[in-house]
Amino acid sequence: MSLVVRQRPLFRSHISVKCTCGRSLRAKLDQAGGEIKCWDCRAVVPVPIPREPGWVVRALRRGVREALQAQVFMGILAGACVAAAILMLPGFGLYVAGGVAAIGVAAYGYAARSASRDERSAWTKESWILQAWRVLLCVSVGALMVLPWIFWNGGIGDPPRFTRTGLLIVSAAAVVLPLVILGSFARDIQGRSGFGLVFRTLIRHPFASACALAILPAAFIAAEIVLTLTMRYQEVYPFFLLDLFPKPQGFFYHFSLPYYDAEGGWLEHMALPMSYYSNLHRTRLGQGYTFVMGMIGSVTIGTDNGFNPWGIYLTPRGFARLQFFYTSLISLVMLTALAVQARWLGLLSTLNTRRSVS
Repeated sequence: MSLVVRQRPLFRSHISVKCTCGRSLRAKLDQAGGEIKCWDCRAVVPVPIPREPGWVVRALRRGVREALQAQVFMGILAGACVAAAILMLPGFGLYVAGGVAAIGVAAYGYAARSASRDERSAWTKESWILQAWRVLLCVSVGALMVLPWIFWNGGIGDPPRFTRTGLLIVSAAAVVLPLVILGSFARDIQGRSGFGLVFRTLIRHPFASACALAILPAAFIAAEIVLTLTMRYQEVYPFFLLDLFPKPQGFFYHFSLPYYDAEGGWLEHMALPMSYYSNLHRTRLGQGYTFVMGMIGSVTIGTDNGFNPWGIYLTPRGFARLQFFYTSLISLVMLTALAVQARWLGLLSTLNTRRSVS
């Protein structure tokens, strides 16, 4: 008997199967890929998997709703504020952030695991080797997340940027690390885990898996867009564009604007059309600079804006408040994306292996 059948989910709420004894049986949609017992002969009958995208979409939609519940979202919001506050700690904020990131990796793994296990099943006892591997994995990933800024020798106006090699490395990490974490934490209903579970997930749901893995890159782009729009709304877009990125000497020369130096410069930014700054922003993006990387880099080296007011008056305390707000905004977007991705991958890993014996 084929384990893949075509269904019309808009008209059916069950899966029809037939036992070898001739008895026709009905199974619920969430029993697909598992087994039920025949009502007559009590034989175990495999439940086929419906071949229709709506079945997968409904499960994934449920995963998104679970990740964005009010209680979960408030926790994400609190975590975003804590992450921003930690990054702003002078001297050792990055190292503390690495430890917090390791805890976040563990939370990601257990979020995927909670989505991948059946609510009625008990958590299986695990070996100390697997637990030690998880600790090592969390610490390693947490360290990797802060290494670019720990080894960065620049300052305000010289943020980390994406080179071609760096972009390839980050893109590969955005695909590989979620799968490694999923294989280390997630369990199906039979207690199986490991990279075999990940491989089965990718084979059975390639498009849905690709969409789940694309969440983090999409969230980074979304964070850049949100930061840009918010800065424009608060009328600090030119300020941060000229403050966080390398100083465009040609820009000042072309428009005969005073360039800031040790004596202190002053730029009447409102005197120029916003299109000039938009063009400069696009140029910086093409060079690999982003507001996301620049903002995080700026909070890790202090909040004294010194001699660069760039046409608006900001005290160090006011500058720190803006940095905290924007860093919290970045963290909120990225943590929300991670929560959705964890639930999504967890559900995909168990979608075809849920077992409900009746």
